Amino acid sequence: DFLRGLEATGHSARFLDEALMRYPDSWALHERLRKRLLEDRQVDAIDGIETVYGRMLASPDASPSLTWFAGYASFLAAEAHRRVGNPTQAGKAYARSIDLFENAVMVDDSRADSASHHIALGYAGLARVAYELQDDSAAVTSILKSFEVSPESGGTLDGMLLTPVGTARAILVRL
Repeated sequence: DFLRGLEATGHSARFLDEALMRYPDSWALHERLRKRLLEDRQVDAIDGIETVYGRMLASPDASPSLTWFAGYASFLAAEAHRRVGNPTQAGKAYARSIDLFENAVMVDDSRADSASHHIALGYAGLARVAYELQDDSAAVTSILKSFEVSPESGGTLDGMLLTPVGTARAILVRL
């Protein structure tokens, strides 16, 4: 942050990359990485972050925790697609997010609770996308899967300020 404040963006980027190699589990560092990529227009605002995390995952010395952060990047991309009215792309990003969070648990089970929470929110996001596309069968299947994975997550607001319970209610009203 200090280096960016001095507009030493090259040094700042290098320092952040080195910090991520040393502290790959740091939420704050990953947040800074996502912010830097978007602010510096190094990536497309929606899909580019997933691409960057995909490249990072392909590295032979990738941290086991990186899979969880890649899942979160896909989750954020899904919400961004929903915000701009791209339901098909949102659904694909939610599916990638769910796969990555499931893989993250296989790689490092210390993040199982957090991964389950985000998997449940991912299924709820899929349910909302299906609901908006008038696909009631897929909406019901996805929302039930959300509650199966993590019933405790039912009251959690996503980035669209919707909860799995709210999505379930909307589906029920239409049915």
